[in-house]
Amino acid sequence: MNDRAKSQDYAYNVEKCLQLAEGTYDRSTMGSNVKLFNHNTKQQIIATKAKKPLCPSKDDSTKEGICSPTHSWDNADNIILVSVGVYYSHLAGRQIEIVPQKAASPSPPKARLLRNRATNKPGSCPPRPTLPDMFDLPSDFVLRSRGHS
Repeated sequence: MNDRAKSQDYAYNVEKCLQLAEGTYDRSTMGSNVKLFNHNTKQQIIATKAKKPLCPSKDDSTKEGICSPTHSWDNADNIILVSVGVYYSHLAGRQIEIVPQKAASPSPPKARLLRNRATNKPGSCPPRPTLPDMFDLPSDFVLRSRGHS
């Protein structure tokens, strides 16, 4: 992150985080509210966009526009995606690519459940990363995003 103490919410989800890092994410397409799910309280919450634009438009500084790719360093979801990518790449012993979400609808919950049962032990899920494990990486470890070397 830069010199600010907190991260910001410029973009949500993998596809928009990749667009943010590429400098192609347009916050004016975001709408005024974003629906999020709080996993701690199990409730849906509404995140309201900031009154002052985070990515002011070049034409009208009072409206949202295309974000600078430097904002990806401060975006909360980008920080999480990189951290999780580093952790699971290290855990798997190979580089895990960031794959954008497909526009197709997700599989039905029952099919997803059956697929998970076939690939995992009953009741199992990936281990939860801990900070010491997450950042204890070999010195030659390199994280690369799509299209960059």
